[in-house]
Amino acid sequence: MSAGTIAFAAGIYVLLQCRVLPPPWLVLVVLLISLLVWRNIRGRILSCFCLGFVWAYIYSGFTLSNDLPVALEQQPIIVEGVVASVPEHYPRHSRFQFMIERHISASGEQLALPLMTRLSWYRPPLMIRPGQRWQFEVKLKRPYGFMNPGGFDYELWLLRKGIRATGYVRQHHDAAPVQDTVAYPLTRLRARLADAILQQVESSHQGLVLALALGERYRLSPAVRARLNDTGTSHLIAISGLHLGLVAMLAWFVCRYLWRQSQYLTGLLPATLAAAVAAFCAAAFYALLAGFSLPTQRALVMLAVILMVKLAHRPMKTSNILSIAACAILILDPFALLAADFWLSFLAVGIIFYVSRHRHDLITRNWLNLLKIQLCLSIALIPVLLFWFHQFPMYSLPANVFAVPLIGLLVVPLCLLAVTLTLIVPGISLLLFNCIAFLFELFWSLLGWLAQLPVMTVPIPSSSLLTTLLALAGVCLLLLPRGLPVRLLAPVWLLPLLLPAVERPARQAFSFTLLDVGQGLASVVQTASHTLVFDAGAEFSPRFNIGDAVVLPYLKQQGIKRLDTLLISHGDNDHSGGAAAILSKIETARILSSMPELFPMHHAEPCLRGQHWNWDGVNFTILHPGDETMNDNNRSCVLKIESVNGSLLLTGDIERRAENALLQTDSSLLRADVLVVPHHGSRTSSSAEFIEAVSPSLALFAAGYRNRYGFPKQDIIARYESRGIEIRTSYVSGGMTLFFHESGLRLNESRNERSYFWHSQHIINN
Repeated sequence: MSAGTIAFAAGIYVLLQCRVLPPPWLVLVVLLISLLVWRNIRGRILSCFCLGFVWAYIYSGFTLSNDLPVALEQQPIIVEGVVASVPEHYPRHSRFQFMIERHISASGEQLALPLMTRLSWYRPPLMIRPGQRWQFEVKLKRPYGFMNPGGFDYELWLLRKGIRATGYVRQHHDAAPVQDTVAYPLTRLRARLADAILQQVESSHQGLVLALALGERYRLSPAVRARLNDTGTSHLIAISGLHLGLVAMLAWFVCRYLWRQSQYLTGLLPATLAAAVAAFCAAAFYALLAGFSLPTQRALVMLAVILMVKLAHRPMKTSNILSIAACAILILDPFALLAADFWLSFLAVGIIFYVSRHRHDLITRNWLNLLKIQLCLSIALIPVLLFWFHQFPMYSLPANVFAVPLIGLLVVPLCLLAVTLTLIVPGISLLLFNCIAFLFELFWSLLGWLAQLPVMTVPIPSSSLLTTLLALAGVCLLLLPRGLPVRLLAPVWLLPLLLPAVERPARQAFSFTLLDVGQGLASVVQTASHTLVFDAGAEFSPRFNIGDAVVLPYLKQQGIKRLDTLLISHGDNDHSGGAAAILSKIETARILSSMPELFPMHHAEPCLRGQHWNWDGVNFTILHPGDETMNDNNRSCVLKIESVNGSLLLTGDIERRAENALLQTDSSLLRADVLVVPHHGSRTSSSAEFIEAVSPSLALFAAGYRNRYGFPKQDIIARYESRGIEIRTSYVSGGMTLFFHESGLRLNESRNERSYFWHSQHIINN
């Protein structure tokens, strides 16, 4: 890319790294600098940097300008607005985007509140349709998501979609739409097409067809998503540059061939120009069917630039083509700079051009062309995949060599044709959908065969940005023509990729991470060579659980390939719900639980008082339960971890009865430097005597933001603070990692260290 484009992107990146948006006066100063230095040729790079910074500030400020007032959070309010998306229908609820046009206060006053929200409605009495205007009572909260090392930034995802509040509809038996409107015509059309697909396509393929035709991925089952991720083919189901490019290429060749058959048409318009118009129109039609999502917008912009260069009949450097496309995309959406698919798409295009220029031996005119290009892409994308996803699918090359032409050149065009005909000639579209189902069977058979092979993915610990850039430089050297001596330096540049910067405890030291999982508990303990997971968070639905969403991404980010012990304190869903996902994805040597019957297929053992083991000079002791007959909460496993560098007490959901039993057994065993507070800070736990016996210097509360139980209770917090105990809460701090080493106790808080201006600042500042 050109220096100006890189500088423009750098300015955007610097703004996006701010914890809070800078004051307006500073932005005006930056803008003035850009204007002053623009006339100087050498100063234009600085000017581009300043313009990127200013544009990102303007875009961010506008996007954040209509946030939900904090005073309205979790308050019942009556709102009126329009359904603005294709609703996602699940067995127990529906979810949809809702544009609030106004809200009505308790006094009856109508207040303007333009706000895009994401609502859930449990068992809605009527079918929700796009374009309907509804008036109902809702409870809203500002965007909030879990924040953990290696985790998904849900708040950024909401921001990029323009969603500034989430919530749910309070149930009313007389709820009904006020009226149907003509708003969101494209969305209403997409909803009609989705209904037609669900009626005509057999259930086993509905999710894949909806994803490929309309970009709606909510019907993909967890098993389907897992197989796609493990084989490196998930990008084939997400409509992006690959799909639009293949559709445009097909339209180009078909239109050019047919146009040249008519002397009259070629006299009206050159075949090349007609083919370019057809290619762009086909890609634009596909992008509109997919809801004109951000990835399709980027792909359409890049395609338009390439087509314009093609029509200009003037040679243009690859760097200039990529520069124009990148600038256009970043002007439309500066936050694209933080998206993995932005970098993957530009890198893929750049590598194809790079190989075409430097490796003529790979550009052949036979069927090996696709294989060789795909091999180069697979090698080139490894550093970026490791940086973003902390793993590399081992069988992505054979899977994509087969799947890319099958999905891109056959399934996608058939999907578009079938969807186009489904509202006009249902009989023909049904025949096409049957053909698509047959092709999907071939696709799925290949992935099923690959899934049976060992070592599907290789987890790699988190790599830094510098390491990734060095590795990309090594890849460029590796892809140079054969015989050049400089290629021998490629392994040197790639070597840092094998030395990821993940801190592992020394002997007699350990680390403890309390993950931010909402209302529940999940945590990870690491010693020099062992790993223990204590509790696994909740399962919210068959499609979403904490094991998949939080625990496994953290383990990948840490490069952990095996668990020595999974300890589930008790059977409550908010502690055990994510365990099944963890056990299905990562090798686990031992399972302990107060309810081993939860894991009949995994030979789980009961946790009992007196169990003890030592890892790398760190002692682990089960203090509870014993032989007492207690309810589920009070049967929670209580684990004490201690070394010469400090101690930690994990208590699950024990209540006062279990606390008293621990005090009567041997209260001296309870003393610890850090306590994970029992039962999320409820009033049924944390008795004064128990706190006195533990005497921690730091108490950690695992609780969800604005959870329905009101945990942790303020009087319980006060009980700890009155004894001079420092406290931290997971929804305020995010994931917390404590390092118990010889230099003392160190605490890292994700929400403080990784927060940016789009995150919930009112939570951070509490």
